[in-house]
Amino acid sequence: MPRRHEPNRSAIIATAVAAYLAIAGIAVVDPILPAIGEAIGVTPWQVELLFTAYIAVMAATSQLGRIVAERQAVAQGLGPSLRVMVAPEPLNPFRRTVVRDLGPSYETGALTWWVTPRYAASGERVAALVDTAAQYRLAASTRAGRHFLVWSRFPFYEELPAGAATAMRLDDVRYGGPGRASFASVMIPAARTQ
Repeated sequence: MPRRHEPNRSAIIATAVAAYLAIAGIAVVDPILPAIGEAIGVTPWQVELLFTAYIAVMAATSQLGRIVAERQAVAQGLGPSLRVMVAPEPLNPFRRTVVRDLGPSYETGALTWWVTPRYAASGERVAALVDTAAQYRLAASTRAGRHFLVWSRFPFYEELPAGAATAMRLDDVRYGGPGRASFASVMIPAARTQ
């Protein structure tokens, strides 16, 4: 009897944690809705409708933003991408952070929603950590590296001096960049990089 292909355990755990956090977020916000409604003179139902409308607008504009950013990037001569991520920036509903996957590198930029949406590349290109690179294999040989590679959508690496050797920092372009470590950073010790 052929062996059944089991789903990736790490992906299942990550999905369960994300679902839990989403529900927990609702549970945190929901009890304060009556207080917010009272403060601005509307019913809790109207406040919930406002939150729902805000989330719907953020989701729709992110989807539309992918199309707009890609079209404008190609029109600017930046070339087509393999995939595009457009994410809202905190407290600014008119601006989105953009990451374009160009294959061997990532391009970062910003999409501004005004009368005419405008995409502007930052000019910074970050070398992608592709699965055929020696650095990818090295990262995958460590527990921390494997965990990072499971969830990272736009991974890159940076070699950092560590005494006489070199350490490797893994990060995701969504959160950091070369010289800008993020909460998602993972260090591969110097002994493993030789």
